[in-house]
Amino acid sequence: MNYLKFGKNFLAAILALSIFVGCSEDEEQAPVYDVGFNLSVDSPVAGQAITFENISQGGSAFVWTISQNDQEIHTSNEKNLSYTFKYPGMYNVSVVPDGWDVKLIAKNVTIGEALPEIFMDVEEVVAQEGVELSATVYDPDAKGVKSYNWEFVTAQSGAAIVATGDDVENNASSVAAPVVKFANDGIVTVRLTVTMNDTALSTAGDGVLVYEYEVDVKAELAPTLYIAQKEGTLHTARMLAAGPELADTSIPLGVHPLTVRYKGDRVYIFDAGSLLTYVNPETTATQEVPGSITSVDAEGNVTIHAKFLTTATSASAHYKDAFTGDVDVENGKIYFADRRDGVYAIPLNDQTLELDPAVNMADYQFVKNAELGYYSSYGLVDGYGYGWGALNGDFQVMEGGEFWWSKASNHRGLWKFEEGDIVPGANGDNPPTSVPAAGALLRDHTVKAFAVDKANQKIYFSANKVDGVGVGVLYRANLDGSNVEVIDDAPFQIEGGDNENVGITGIAVDAHTGYVYWAYRAAAEDEENVSGIKRFKLDGTTDKDEVEMYIEGVEAYGLALDSNLK
Repeated sequence: MNYLKFGKNFLAAILALSIFVGCSEDEEQAPVYDVGFNLSVDSPVAGQAITFENISQGGSAFVWTISQNDQEIHTSNEKNLSYTFKYPGMYNVSVVPDGWDVKLIAKNVTIGEALPEIFMDVEEVVAQEGVELSATVYDPDAKGVKSYNWEFVTAQSGAAIVATGDDVENNASSVAAPVVKFANDGIVTVRLTVTMNDTALSTAGDGVLVYEYEVDVKAELAPTLYIAQKEGTLHTARMLAAGPELADTSIPLGVHPLTVRYKGDRVYIFDAGSLLTYVNPETTATQEVPGSITSVDAEGNVTIHAKFLTTATSASAHYKDAFTGDVDVENGKIYFADRRDGVYAIPLNDQTLELDPAVNMADYQFVKNAELGYYSSYGLVDGYGYGWGALNGDFQVMEGGEFWWSKASNHRGLWKFEEGDIVPGANGDNPPTSVPAAGALLRDHTVKAFAVDKANQKIYFSANKVDGVGVGVLYRANLDGSNVEVIDDAPFQIEGGDNENVGITGIAVDAHTGYVYWAYRAAAEDEENVSGIKRFKLDGTTDKDEVEMYIEGVEAYGLALDSNLK
């Protein structure tokens, strides 16, 4: 055995091993890191500023890299990376701590499309009220929008929208900011498709972006007419843009609910009972159905304020029922006028008050004909005033403490006064010595009912007797009584005879819809005209052909307006 050769080989092996071990000990080892990051948003989109939060444990210097399709598009040495992606798509985001590539962590991040944002020019969308829709789009290089396409979808039957102008056709619009009206309340889906000139703004690369938005359309807000149907029930008509929405409350009315008022969230009905006109005292005249004053709240609960005990055989007992009236909520009074003698006032909060002409009605007398300076025992004096037995037309409580009291049938005029003008106990032999300062108007007209248009300084009134003939004519005049114009002279149903024709007793002015409304009752034998609620524009129109039938087929007396939009 060659021991010398073996020894040389052994020494060489030992030397090689020592060199290897020395090298391993000199090589730098990577520190222990826990590298990671989170996104500041869950579903990032193009154009949105995004922060990549560094949650690494260990490391003091970091290199971030964003790439797409193996192409580097951004680097950063910040601890936390903030970046806005210009276009949608799939990106790779990585971070390396302290230059240790072996500790690199990477994530694929999907950037979604920046969809259009829809705006409306109102806080609350209401059916039948115009709303302008518009949209903002993400367009970083300002290349513009190629086209808009709005679609309106609803689960309800019928058209989802009603257009203003030419913006909408077949429930769609191609204009940038269409003005539309939604026909009904409920949820409407608005779908907007925008085609961008910059095709890279969509994931598909065609520039088409689609966004859907649900609009909660509230029920249309509208005023309400209350209609006292002849020999029937109380009806309501919501005055919607598309037309009246008529409903029967099923609340029964008296025989002649000539006057209806809406005051303080209640509807007040003044019923004159079954007898309306003069009865020969030598005959036995029993009023089968006496009058009453009632009111109805929003829930349909009925309150009886007064019942008239006028069923006695006295020929004049029925003269004391409520032929017209009004309510002063602020001062807690209900006023009503009888057939010819005067006006009474009862407490608003009284219920089921029994009024008997022979017992207690005098206790509630407010004013008699003869207790105002307009009165003359012999009728008109120098063309001024009213006389004995002047039949009542309408009575209303006005602003500023004034009362407006009209005369119809056998006398004329609308007489204004304040409570301080009343001279209690005055009569034809001892009349008042001064005329109320408020004065009078329409002295040449039998004013059965009236309504004031404050905005246009007009008064609308009906006359129940013209040139000695019972008719139903509606007029318009200035508030001082000048410039009297005929609005409607269609043949009218005669009830009460020529001397005491009932005529039009319900007139209402509505500034919201811009019309005056009145209850028209056609004669049974009239083949050309039908009963219903008519209306006429408040805008100064003078053409009588503009009179239109608003609600056809309703025979009504009293008419009241709730102008609150509900």
